[in-house]
Amino acid sequence: MCPGFLGHHLNSSFPPGRGRRGDPAAHQRRSREPGRMVPLPMALCSTDVPEVELISLLGEQLPRYTLRADTVFGYDHGDWLRASPGPPQPVAPLTPQQIEATLQYFLLCAERVVRITKTYHDIDAVTNLLDEKERDLELAARIGQSLLKQNRSLTERNELLEEQLELAKEEIAQLRHEVSMRDDLLHFYTTTTEESEPTTTPSTPLRRQESSVSLQQYFQYDTLQQKLKCLEEENQKLRMEVSRASWRMHCPAVWDGAGVGLGTVPRR
Repeated sequence: MCPGFLGHHLNSSFPPGRGRRGDPAAHQRRSREPGRMVPLPMALCSTDVPEVELISLLGEQLPRYTLRADTVFGYDHGDWLRASPGPPQPVAPLTPQQIEATLQYFLLCAERVVRITKTYHDIDAVTNLLDEKERDLELAARIGQSLLKQNRSLTERNELLEEQLELAKEEIAQLRHEVSMRDDLLHFYTTTTEESEPTTTPSTPLRRQESSVSLQQYFQYDTLQQKLKCLEEENQKLRMEVSRASWRMHCPAVWDGAGVGLGTVPRR
């Protein structure tokens, strides 16, 4: 295609008899004349085009330099340790204050949708979509608030139960300490009783056991006597109060008159 186009162009550009396709010498002379324009198809199809020296391009000296630090693995040094990437950090849970603020932001979505509706009042589809979004967000916010309140109440109840548990543990420890002190005191009394016995009597294990049992019974009897005495005193007080109350109920006038008479008795 290129030789035919070139021949047609040469035949139409030059006069007859000069610069024909059959005269390559004249064509080369005209193409080498200084200041003469050569058409683009002629230049592309010409066989006398100087070749590009690829060897000269490849033989150029490139600048030789090295980077001080490797951008991928850091400084390449044998004595330095490369820290391995650690595990991903766990995501911290949201605090109740953050959850409450987020849910409050969801509740404010209704006001924002109203403003958008005033601006784009001609778009019915957008309005309906925003209304549905508003209802969904409001429902989610209310559910979240109810769950947050429930979680808060459960947390307070858990703290109260923990406090009660600590108090119960302290009370149990105190009771154990008192029991251990009483055991030590009982052991001390038993030892003192055994040492105070005369040396002539043989101290057999059976006798020691009987003495310890009798001492325990004595302490129990003493404790029961004290409790019985306290109960009798309380019973007597209650009986006196019941008698006074019944007297006031049956004879209120006599009680009032007696009180007045006692208050107005003249002194001699």
